[in-house]
Amino acid sequence: MKSNRLPTVLALIALATFGCQEPRAGPDEASTVTLLTPLGENVLSPYGGFTAQFLVFNPLVRRGEEGKMEGLLARSWEHDPATNTWTVHLRTDVLWHDGAPFTSRDVEFTMSLYSHPEIMWLPPDAYELEVLDDSTYTITAHTSLSFGTPNDFWIVYYPRHLLVDEDPAEFTEWHFWRSPVGTGPYRHVRTEPLTMVELEANPQYFGGEPAIQRVRLKLGGETLPELLSGAVDGAPYVPWQDVGKLLEDPRQRIYYNINHHETTALVWNHRHSALADATVRQALTMAIDRRALMGLLHLPAETPVLDVPPTDEQIREERFPERWPCDPQRAGAMLDEAGWRDADGNGVRERGGEELALSFLVPADEEETAAVFVQDQLGRVGVRVEIERRDALAIFERVQVGDFDAVVFLITSHLHGGEQDISHLYGPDSPIGYRNPAIVELLERAIQTGSPEARASVYPELAPLLEADLPITPLYPRVWNWVVHERIRGLSNGRMYDPLWNMEDLWIEREE
Repeated sequence: MKSNRLPTVLALIALATFGCQEPRAGPDEASTVTLLTPLGENVLSPYGGFTAQFLVFNPLVRRGEEGKMEGLLARSWEHDPATNTWTVHLRTDVLWHDGAPFTSRDVEFTMSLYSHPEIMWLPPDAYELEVLDDSTYTITAHTSLSFGTPNDFWIVYYPRHLLVDEDPAEFTEWHFWRSPVGTGPYRHVRTEPLTMVELEANPQYFGGEPAIQRVRLKLGGETLPELLSGAVDGAPYVPWQDVGKLLEDPRQRIYYNINHHETTALVWNHRHSALADATVRQALTMAIDRRALMGLLHLPAETPVLDVPPTDEQIREERFPERWPCDPQRAGAMLDEAGWRDADGNGVRERGGEELALSFLVPADEEETAAVFVQDQLGRVGVRVEIERRDALAIFERVQVGDFDAVVFLITSHLHGGEQDISHLYGPDSPIGYRNPAIVELLERAIQTGSPEARASVYPELAPLLEADLPITPLYPRVWNWVVHERIRGLSNGRMYDPLWNMEDLWIEREE
């Protein structure tokens, strides 16, 4: 199966006019927003890996203020949990930017693209879709993947009448991505190669014409100079260590969203003689001051420390499970009890002539910072740690053959069966050598059904098992951010942190 990791292309050239000190000189600049993107000309495509696609295209639904789904392309829906079949009723007032009506056939076409052998984001047997009429279809999901259902707020839909004759084998190279036609709040105006993409407000948008009339996506550029010079109004994914520098400028605002289901973690190899012991894994976890690590990485103060995946309800209520505390003294006592002691006084514990020495595989700068911090913390309780910097592919290959002690890596608790989610790590063919039949049974139940109710019921049952076993040590959740000029209003932390995803709800504070 092809990877569903969407590639990024870095733009190398930017027009001098975008880098100047006076970026808002034109007559319409007061209603124009310019945002920096690290991606290339296909930023509006699904392979852009970027929320810019929501400017031009719509998903079926969006998340409301309390995390519940609200209709966009979908007007209403019914769900039969017994068969996991959804009946979806589409809006009948949605037009493509060229004036053609949006219908159920566009949903059917887009789903067929996602499951095409040349694309393969979705197994072809993962669903059954039947068009009932132009505004109604049913879809029965056979896996936990929610494509095509009103549980999915990520997948957008494409125009059948414009793309039906295109070759799916050339999907990533379609000219359509550089001049797209969607149903969304903004229409494509022009793409200047290696420079920028310009969009204008869609006056026919079913949600009402947006207040911000024009959006420019600048392709490439250095984040700090672009923001501080005023050349752009916002930039995404700013390294947290740089956020403080930007906020010294009173014009800049930081917005962020804590993704509690994506976590950078120490993934242990359970084939290792020490790491096979849950007591040792618990002791190593308690030896690490994870709150101090988050401070080192400049993450928001309210970022939680978690040991098990939270439920959506816990996230909404900010009511998180108890975690293993930071307690180096207790950690040392537990290692003593497990037979790992520093008998020769050299500062490293050993048992039966074997030192408690670990090698960490690390893929990137942020993870290396975390690994160095953990190296120091574990060294204080007598564990020797060496750090190996490797690219992601090399790490993946070594994990698959069990050639590692621990990996500092991003994992997800979304139960989709992907290579980085917990259903893969803890499943029957666990690449980390973890074995717990009760957990395997729960995960297989969640993966084999597309029922959101069944998946939701798994988390509370999983939590106590994972808390006791600690097959991995979560370090910190992923925190997405945007730095945005103060004149852009309507953003907030959480769901409304991303201006691209929420542009239709934003406005510009006019300067006096």
